[in-house]
Amino acid sequence: LGLVELILIVFGVVLTIILAFLVASLGLGAILFVVGLGIFFVLSVIIIFGVANNIYNTALYVYAETGKIPEGFNKEVLAHAFEENK
Repeated sequence: LGLVELILIVFGVVLTIILAFLVASLGLGAILFVVGLGIFFVLSVIIIFGVANNIYNTALYVYAETGKIPEGFNKEVLAHAFEENK
């Protein structure tokens, strides 16, 4: 999840910068509007992925404590979370 979040944030920042340069001829209001949209996008991505991470951690906790797989989750995904990365 972290890698996808990073990619979306970088995409949002780069797109905001490009659009700000493109609308620069329209005035400061247009630039501020584009920057505002960029900030909204980045904050939305951070919030959405924060919630997704908390849901995953909760499912992982339930699996670790009870051995039951929460609905909507795959046993392999949860079981591999406890393996050591090489």
